[in-house]
Order: sequence, then structure tokens, then C-alpha cells
Amino acid sequence: MTDLSMPERVGDTALRANEPSDLEVAISVAQQLVDSDNVLSLREALRLLLRALETEPAAALRCPTIGTRDQLALRHDEYRVRKAREELAAPVDLSNDRAMARRAGRIEVALTQLLEMLAERGEGQ
Repeated sequence: MTDLSMPERVGDTALRANEPSDLEVAISVAQQLVDSDNVLSLREALRLLLRALETEPAAALRCPTIGTRDQLALRHDEYRVRKAREELAAPVDLSNDRAMARRAGRIEVALTQLLEMLAERGEGQ
């Protein structure tokens, strides 16, 4: 009788090659939720995207050449990420509809800016 069980392979990465990275998943979630009117969904999408950016290698966040224009672009990207983190850390008052709508708008802007930044770098396409 033939043994049909799967052999155990050490170091087999064939299956992992097809899995999306954390950043790709976070970009996909953010793109789906960016137009949501639910402040908690927006916060979660922003949190996922920031976490994926933190796990990305530092070299991938840097511009390939260091010139004045590239340094400005890098600083602007770092500013966007810092402001998005601040927006995520700010408390949300769920009892006040107007405050919640303003917070959702600010989170949506932060999320949109991060998605634009990643699109400029060629990620998440």
C-alpha cells in the first residue's frame, strides 16, 4: 500500500512565498476601511498600518540616495508617521457625536496620507 502522507520537510518555504507580508495585509485593510465612518475601524486600520511599518526593515524606509531632495522626502515621511502615531494615541470620546466625527476625520486623513506615502514608494499596488 502506498503512503499518501505528506513528508516532513525542513526549511520548506514554498508555501510562505505566496503569503502576503504584514505590510501588504495592512495596506489592503487600510484601503478597504479608509472610507469607513466607524472611528474604531479607522483606528484599527491605522494601528495595523503603523505596526507593519515598524516591523519593516529600516533600510526599506530610507531613500536609496541621500541628496537634499531625498532627505526632505524622508523627513516628510517620518513626519507623516509621527503624526499618525499621535493621532492614534489621542483619546476618543465615544459619548460625543461631533467629537467622534472630528476624530474619525483626522484618523481618515492620517490613514490616507500613509497610504499615499506608501503608494509613492511603490508599495501596496
